[in-house]
Amino acid sequence: MVALASGHWPRAVGFMGAGTIGAIGLIFLGVALFPWHDAQQSALPGSARSPAAPEEWQAVEKPAIPVSIDMPEWKGLARSHEARRHARTRLREDMIAIGQPQSNALYARLVLARSANGEALPGSSFYLDVTRRAAQVGLAVIKTEAPTSLDTKFGPFEMAEAELATGSVTRPCFAFRGPEGESGIRLTGFVCGTAERKPDPRQLTCFIDRLEPSIEDRVVRDLFRGTDVYRNAACRNGKVSGGTKNRVAVN
Repeated sequence: MVALASGHWPRAVGFMGAGTIGAIGLIFLGVALFPWHDAQQSALPGSARSPAAPEEWQAVEKPAIPVSIDMPEWKGLARSHEARRHARTRLREDMIAIGQPQSNALYARLVLARSANGEALPGSSFYLDVTRRAAQVGLAVIKTEAPTSLDTKFGPFEMAEAELATGSVTRPCFAFRGPEGESGIRLTGFVCGTAERKPDPRQLTCFIDRLEPSIEDRVVRDLFRGTDVYRNAACRNGKVSGGTKNRVAVN
C-alpha cells in the first residue's frame, strides 16, 4: 500500500514493459502462429479425430430389377438398369433405361424412388425433378410445357410435353411423375419419340399402365396392388392380357 501511495507501482509496470511484456508478446505470437498444428493433425488421412465421411450415394451391387415393362414395341432396344442408395436416409433409386439418349429412336427412362420404410418422400417441383433426371444421362431440357394431369392405373400423374437434347439430337418427349400426393414411392421419367414422330399421350399412358412388379418388395407391391382393374382400356390387348410371353423384362 505504501508503494502505491508513493508511486512505485507505475514505475514497476514501466520496468516490466521493457522485458516481461516483450516475452509475453512472443508467447501470444506463438499461440497465434501455431494453433493449426492440431487442426492439421485431425485432418490427416486416417486420423481418429476426422473420419472420412461416406459417399452421399452408394451403388447397389447386383440390384434386383423392381419392375418389368410389358410393351412389345420396345423390343430390340438396348436396356440398362442401375441402383443406388442414400447413405443417410436409405432412400433407394432404381434407374431403368430403354434405348439410347443419343440415337434418333424410341427412348425411355424411368426412375423408381422408394423410401426405406414407406415414409413419404421429400417433395420438389416437377420441373426441377425432371431437369435433374435428364441431366443424370446428359440430356438438357430445352423447353417444357406446364404440367397437366394424366390418369393411370396408379392414379393421377403429372405430365408435360418437353424437348430434350444431347449433342445435335433434339427429341420430343413426355415427362412424367407420380403418383401424386404423399407416398413412399415415386415414378419419374420421360418417354421420347424420334425427330420425325413425337409420342402421344396414349403411348405414355400405356408405358406406365403396362409396368408390372418383378420383385418381392413390400413398398413396390403396395404400389401395384389392385391397380390392373384401372388399366386404361386402350392398353388392354391380347398381347398384354395373354400372360407373360410378351412381357419385356428390363435386364
